Amino acid sequence: MYKPIAGLIVATILVEPNSALAQQQVLEEVFVSARKVEETSQTVPISMSVLTEEKIQSINAFDFTDIDRIVPSLQLGANSPASATLKIRNVGPDFFALAFPAAVAVYVDGVPQAQPGSVFSTMLDIQRIEVLNGPQGTLYGKNAPAGLISIYTNNPTMNEFGGYITSSYSSWDTSNNMAALNIPLVDDQLAFRLAGMYARSDGYMDNAVPGVNEANGKDHKGFRAKLLWQPTNNMDFLLSYYHANLTTDDNGQSYQGPVPDERGLSDYTSQYDDYKVYKGIPSFSDTKVDDINFNWQWALDDLQITLLGQYQDLDIFQQQDNSNWRVVPGPEVTRDYLEFDPVAYSFEFQAAGNIGDDIDYLFGTIYSKDDTKTVNFIQNINVDGTAETEATGIYTNWTYRFNDKWDSSLGARYSNVDYKATVFGFIPGLGELNTNYDQNYSDPSYSFKVRHYPLPDVLLYGAIDTAFRSGGLNVLAPLAGQLSEIFPQPPVSGNLLTIANDYLEFGQEDSIAYEIGMKSTFLEQRLRWNVALFYQNYNDHQYRTSPSDSAVTSVLSGPLSNLAVNVEDLDVYGFETEIDYLINDNWSMFATAAYSKPEIQEYTKRMCEEGEATPGTLVCPGKKGQQLNDEPVLHALSQLRYTQPIPGTSWNFLGQVTAEYYDKPNQTVNTPNVEDVLIFDMTLGIEENSGVWSAKIWSKNLLDKTIILEESVEENIITGDLIGYSSYPQAPRSFGITVNYRF
Repeated sequence: MYKPIAGLIVATILVEPNSALAQQQVLEEVFVSARKVEETSQTVPISMSVLTEEKIQSINAFDFTDIDRIVPSLQLGANSPASATLKIRNVGPDFFALAFPAAVAVYVDGVPQAQPGSVFSTMLDIQRIEVLNGPQGTLYGKNAPAGLISIYTNNPTMNEFGGYITSSYSSWDTSNNMAALNIPLVDDQLAFRLAGMYARSDGYMDNAVPGVNEANGKDHKGFRAKLLWQPTNNMDFLLSYYHANLTTDDNGQSYQGPVPDERGLSDYTSQYDDYKVYKGIPSFSDTKVDDINFNWQWALDDLQITLLGQYQDLDIFQQQDNSNWRVVPGPEVTRDYLEFDPVAYSFEFQAAGNIGDDIDYLFGTIYSKDDTKTVNFIQNINVDGTAETEATGIYTNWTYRFNDKWDSSLGARYSNVDYKATVFGFIPGLGELNTNYDQNYSDPSYSFKVRHYPLPDVLLYGAIDTAFRSGGLNVLAPLAGQLSEIFPQPPVSGNLLTIANDYLEFGQEDSIAYEIGMKSTFLEQRLRWNVALFYQNYNDHQYRTSPSDSAVTSVLSGPLSNLAVNVEDLDVYGFETEIDYLINDNWSMFATAAYSKPEIQEYTKRMCEEGEATPGTLVCPGKKGQQLNDEPVLHALSQLRYTQPIPGTSWNFLGQVTAEYYDKPNQTVNTPNVEDVLIFDMTLGIEENSGVWSAKIWSKNLLDKTIILEESVEENIITGDLIGYSSYPQAPRSFGITVNYRF
């Protein structure tokens, strides 16, 4: 399966370049803020990917969850803002929840997002996205041991009225619409920008239960307003407000085989390529986001001062089908739900400058506070929780240039985190549940980097970075102890007591990473090739685990799922590479690949997966050398693009083929439908030379592959016999059209 994608890459490189035309073209320099100062991406001594507007459009991406296709080191998924998956180099939690610190930090316009899942809605007026691989704990704080996603939206411009309208329609009655308007208000002093979006889809899954239509559709709407004031030529004040209403259907789990029913077997059978779900209770989420940011910058001769602030308020309601109803239940059956209401604010001060020609420096301090209220109602068990996280940090980074070919950077940060949580619940037949937790975490982080330029357009670098994540509380673990009185039969009772005693808290995580890499440009700025090799060791890595149905009964496996534990010793190693090549005036190519393997060295609290061990067994410790999760370790993408002027017109024709490859994911319990995947996309379109109009038709998953990247065993809950498999299949073949108008 490697050969087709390798062949596409080789074929693009071997396309005969027209040297006379090729010399007229050079790759565009992209300026980034990865180290909180502006510099070109090719001078930053870390592995990173920069997604410009052009690259985002090249894969017809409309949701943030699409961008992991073109950044293979990144894994994204967002069934709802409360249950988003975010990993870099295959490290990160399967979703965010109450007070569980993320492994990947998410920033928007320079400010941290307390609940990263709220970002993963329809993209709105994006200028660029920077994905930084590996620890970013020195400049970006406690929750960036795996990496960082930094999203920058378009700012107002002072002297030009303009904007754009983009509309797309595709399979499953899917539409994505965006518009932006830039208005100069006072010449060279005041400007306003307004951008809005509306997106909806019926989703590619159908609910086979009569009377329930929801499957995996969406209805998203929102806007962002920005006001830029420049009172002097060296001072900016930017104020922005973002509001969104996001409704997402979450009945996406499909089955192969007889569809399991909690009363035995139902009359339904299913295949993955039917793209059907069997949910009698709709699962969905409704989210409202309100976000206010300000950014003040003052540029002096050798010093720039920046002050950033943010206030974010989220209201999330998520209804969940945890009972596996295959018929519509009566009104007397209560629906499981989650109410999740985080409020966060932060303030950050930065000072960046230089001392002479050889020393650059950056100082900063940040304060943040997150308050979260949660109401969780599952299986008639009502649990209310509050969590308060207060964090402070101070950081610095210094760069010293020895000469034109060598320099080094040294960074350090000290973070302090106070975490408080309270849990109150009512359990039918047992009474109240009360738990309080108060803990402080603090740790220094450091960074050391060396850059060497053996040639003017070739950078070699080495980096050592550390990071940490604060620990916390599994708020539902105390529930297991009280439930052991309701379920006294062995082994369930003993397993519940084990959860209450051994899974109450999870400790602080520390890690250190080593990376070497090259960033290079050849062929008179037409070929760019970057590559990085890395190794990272995690001590007490924070990870999610869940008890199997047989260990605690199917009634309790839902309420007690996704407990945070510590993997005592974890190694992650691999590589990333990226190639951009302007072959000639007509042909260009882009290729990128990442290999990342998280390998267990010691993991004693790992819970058994369904079908892995003797029924009733709770803990199956991870073996040395075993892969941590079921993510593919190799992910690659290649694009071949062709453009040609249309004779006698002011229009250009464009065509593009994209090939994407995933290797077969690791499986603890082998299932039959998980294989390696090779898929192709195609785009054909026209665009005006002036860039005012463009239109394209496109297809994703052109060969209509049934894509299964993970799969679970489904057993008869009465007999324990295997009856089938379940998965969240990715989208089948789709077609769409996109029209863009700029003015």
